[in-house]
Amino acid sequence: MVEKVFNQLNSHYKENVWEEKTLGDILVDWAECYRDQVAIVDEDREITYYELNELANRYANGFVKQGITKGDKIVLQIPNSWAFVVTAFALF
Repeated sequence: MVEKVFNQLNSHYKENVWEEKTLGDILVDWAECYRDQVAIVDEDREITYYELNELANRYANGFVKQGITKGDKIVLQIPNSWAFVVTAFALF
C-alpha cells in the first residue's frame, strides 16, 4: 500500500504536476514575491511574508542550536496564533 502511494506521488513529480519544493522553499518564494504583503493577522499583530520568512529562519536556527535535526519527531502543541505558523514553518 505504501509503495503504491509513493509511486503515485512520484508520478506527479515526473509529470510536472507538482514542483519539487519544500514548504520552506515555498515560503522563500512567497517572501520574494509578496514581501510587504500581510501573511498573518493575529489579533492586533500583522506579519508580512518577509517577516514570516525571517522569523521562521530565526526559530529554525534556534531549534538547530537546541539539537533538533532532520528526521527528528516533533510535536507542536501551542494555541493557534502567529507563533504556531512561524514555528511550523521553522520545523518544516
